[in-house]
Amino acid sequence: MAEARGAGLVVEGRIVGVDSGFYDVALGDRVVRARPRGRLRLDAGELLTGDRVELLLMDDGTAVIQRVLPRRNRLLRPAAANVDQVVIVFSLVEPPWNRALTDRIAVLAEAEGIDVVFCLNKMDLVDAAEAEAAAGVYRRAGYPVVLVSARTGAGLESLLERLRDRVTVLAGESGVGKSTLLNALQPGLKLETGQLSRRGGRGRHTTRRSRLLPLVRGNRVVGYVVDAPGFSRLDVTVIDRYELADCFPEFREPAQQCRFDDCLHRAEPGCGVKRAVEAGAVDPIRYRHYLELLDEIEEYEANRY
Repeated sequence: MAEARGAGLVVEGRIVGVDSGFYDVALGDRVVRARPRGRLRLDAGELLTGDRVELLLMDDGTAVIQRVLPRRNRLLRPAAANVDQVVIVFSLVEPPWNRALTDRIAVLAEAEGIDVVFCLNKMDLVDAAEAEAAAGVYRRAGYPVVLVSARTGAGLESLLERLRDRVTVLAGESGVGKSTLLNALQPGLKLETGQLSRRGGRGRHTTRRSRLLPLVRGNRVVGYVVDAPGFSRLDVTVIDRYELADCFPEFREPAQQCRFDDCLHRAEPGCGVKRAVEAGAVDPIRYRHYLELLDEIEEYEANRY
C-alpha cells in the first residue's frame, strides 16, 4: 500500500534490523534505513524486529517511521513481533542438551499462540538411535522435529520446507549452531559463528541483536528468519498458573479426565495428567519441568503484591 502525503510517499514495510537508533525496513525486495518520528523516537525500544510499520519516504531520500501497525504477537526474548513459528534448535553434545531450556522456550511460544518446531542439530556427532530417542520426546508431545547437520548438510532441505512462506524465530542456547545453520541454508550470509567455551562447554554469544534475514531461492524471498542472540534463561511468570498446563500440548487430552476443573496436576486426586505420566503417555521429565515452572509462577504470584 502506498499513498502520497505532503512532501513524501507513505508505504508499509517490515522492520528487518536495528542499528544505532536506525531501523532497516524491507519494502518488498528493497531495504531502506529509517528513523522513528516524534513519540516513537522516545519509545524506540518498543519497535521490534518483525514489526509492520507505516513509513514516510521523503523527497530528499530520507525515510521516517510514522507508526507501528497492530501486532499479531510479540516475543520478549528473542525480541520479535509478528512471528509465525519458533524453531527451537538444540543439540545432544557440544553443548549437551538443555532440556529445561528447550521446554521453557516452547512454553513461552505456546503462550503466545506461536507454532513450535524442534530442530536437533549436530547429527554428525551423535548416534542415530540416541537422536531418534530425543526427537521422540517432542514428537510424542505433538511437535514436528527435524534432524539436521549444518556441517554435512543432512536434513537441511527438510528444515527449509518448514521455513517457507513463514517468519521464523530460530531460538536456542548459544553454541547449538543457529548461525551455522543459517549460513548453510542461505550461502552468502557469512554470519559469525562461535566456538564453545573451554569452561563448561557452553556456547559464546555471536549474534548481538535480532535481525530478520531473508531466505532466497532464485530471485524470490521464500521466507524470513529471525537471527537472535542465544540465551540461557527466560521468564515464564507472564503466564497464569491455571494456563500453564495448556502450554504443554500432551497434557490437553488427559486433562479432560481430571476430577476438578481447576486441577493444577500436582497433588489433586483424580488427576488425568498424573495418570498419563504413570502410564508412560506423558514424558516424566517434561512433567517435572511443568511442576518446576508452576512453582516459579506461584512464587512470583505470591510475592507480587
